[in-house]
Parts: sequence; structure tokens; C-alpha cells
Amino acid sequence: MKLKHTLNLAAICAVWLTLSVVAFAQSASPPKIAIKKTDLNLGEVKKGTAANFTFVFKNDGSSDLEIKRVAPS
Repeated sequence: MKLKHTLNLAAICAVWLTLSVVAFAQSASPPKIAIKKTDLNLGEVKKGTAANFTFVFKNDGSSDLEIKRVAPS
């Protein structure tokens, strides 16, 4: 009888743990990059003059956003 209660308690704990893991896993959204301004026109730039611009971006998701490579298009 005592073993049956122990097994029932273990089964209930296992179900509770599984449900809590699933609930927390679904609450995290994937990373999502949001860029304030995606295009840029610097007009005419004289040779030898630096043309600089800072792109502002943020992660709208809740998971970590990894930027592994950046290249001009």
C-alpha cells in the first residue's frame, strides 16, 4: 500500500514537472531583429571622405539574438 502511494506521488510529480517545462518553453519567443531605419542614401560623397551612419536595432523577441555576420547589400 505504501509503495502504491509512493508511485502515485512520483507519477503526479513527473506530470507536474513535464507540464511546467512545456509551459515555460512556450513562453519564450524566438529572437526577432527590429531595425529602426533599413535604408540610407548619403547622396554624393567626395572621394577620400568618410561616410558613416549608425544603424539602430533591437531584439523584439525574448530569446537571445545572435548576429554572426554583417555585409553591405
